[in-house]
Amino acid sequence: MALENLLGIRERAKGSKKFNRMMSGWNFKELASFIEYKAALAGVPVIYVDPKETSKTCPKCGNASRYNRKTQGWFKCIKCGYQSDADRVGQ
Repeated sequence: MALENLLGIRERAKGSKKFNRMMSGWNFKELASFIEYKAALAGVPVIYVDPKETSKTCPKCGNASRYNRKTQGWFKCIKCGYQSDADRVGQ
C-alpha cells in the first residue's frame, strides 16, 4: 500500500477560509498510523511516496505526461496505451 508523504501539506495547500479550516482539522499523522496498524495486521507493507506527478505517471511504463489525463476521471497512457480509472493510477 502506498500513501502520499503529506509532510508540509498545510503549508502547500492554501485556499479559501473554509478550506483552510477543514485542512487544519485533519490529523494526517493519526490517519497514517491507523492505516499502518491495519496494514501490518494484514501483512501489507506501507510505503510513502512523493505525490508529485503521480496522477500523470503511468504505473506500467513510467511515462509522465499531462496528456495521460485528458479527463479528470480517466487515465490513458499516451506511450503504452495502459488505461484505468484515474483513482487507481496514483502510485
